[in-house]
Amino acid sequence: MRQRRGGWTWGLAVAVVAAGAAGGCGKAKESAGAPAPGAGAAAAPAEGQEFRIEARHEDVVKVGGTVTAVLSATGVAPWHVNVEYPVKLEIVEAAGFTAPASPLRKDAAAKLDETELRFEVPLVAAEAGERPVELKLKFGLCNADRCITRESAERWTVVVGEE
Repeated sequence: MRQRRGGWTWGLAVAVVAAGAAGGCGKAKESAGAPAPGAGAAAAPAEGQEFRIEARHEDVVKVGGTVTAVLSATGVAPWHVNVEYPVKLEIVEAAGFTAPASPLRKDAAAKLDETELRFEVPLVAAEAGERPVELKLKFGLCNADRCITRESAERWTVVVGEE
């Protein structure tokens, strides 16, 4: 994930495949946390990684304006998004913004199919200043042999100017 002021920021976080095997998609699940700090910001996932997270948002807004945080998860072949998994997007931090009630579930997703899970979260700026925003996504992936769960957190700062 990168932090930047002005314009759109594209962050990319990638998680590493967990070791071990399980029998059958939907039967056994593995869980792993987000990648270690500094383990994102690559143009494409490295060999052996099963998903990609992409975040886009405005970094500068005026009081009363809306920042739309778009968080997208895609599987890297042979992995695909598990549409049956109980997806959860938490708004961990958004002080100074009016935000939707957290957590958001899969019925609030802008897109949910085997190719992509995408949330578009409107955050209305209520107070001026540098405002940190953090979203945490929990979702599932499957391949031909097994299903796994993953989490990824994205954090950035929005500069909110006076009206």
